[in-house]
Amino acid sequence: MNRHSTTIVSLIAVLSLLAAFSASADPIAQFDSTTFDFGKPMEGEKVKIVFNLKNAGDSELEITKVHAGCGCTEAKATQNRILPGESAAVEAVFNTSGYRNEVSKTITVTTNDPAHQSVVLTIRGNVTPIAELKPQSYINLGDMKPGDEIISEIILMPKIEKRFKILRVDSSAKIASAVYFDKRKNREGNYVLKIKVVAHSVAGRFYDQLSVVTDLPGNPVIRFPVYGNVVNDAVNAGGPPQP
Repeated sequence: MNRHSTTIVSLIAVLSLLAAFSASADPIAQFDSTTFDFGKPMEGEKVKIVFNLKNAGDSELEITKVHAGCGCTEAKATQNRILPGESAAVEAVFNTSGYRNEVSKTITVTTNDPAHQSVVLTIRGNVTPIAELKPQSYINLGDMKPGDEIISEIILMPKIEKRFKILRVDSSAKIASAVYFDKRKNREGNYVLKIKVVAHSVAGRFYDQLSVVTDLPGNPVIRFPVYGNVVNDAVNAGGPPQP
């Protein structure tokens, strides 16, 4: 083999070593698990969630973004830079208020790991309702004329064994309000709420959300929507709005 050939072979060997070194120098985002089952919390509880993350690579792992797919979830990394061999965590708090039965949410973690630039974490569980609303879980008032006043009755049927009483009923948009509510159970073991809605003067759809605050630990709330449509001529208007 002549000197020229030997030089080429040596160069190829060096380049191969550099390529191998470069490949092994990448950070590796390694989660213990990408799913978390938060069990069966009571409606209104805030659930704490932890995903453990290890840098299994040979260079610093950088977490550039942690994004929760829903406003009901707050998520963050305990640290944004993780040295090789070290670990950190992605911590989240899921607010179960307004959710009942099976729930599934996601958190997306973006890193500088070329093989795992975006990792989707899933949280799931089964939220136990505090109470069931009758006759339905929302108030749809359909078409209303400006200034119309409607009073609807909602029955809350407890679904948990713990005793509780209603402290207050809050309104998010101040369109609806509770004119009356039983702070304690009636003879049938239920709670009665009378809700008043006064249609505003501007035509169009409206939406409000009522929050029934209880005295249970942590003051969990029972939320339900109230909506309708303000029209100048309720007879000729279209159908009722959808939730």
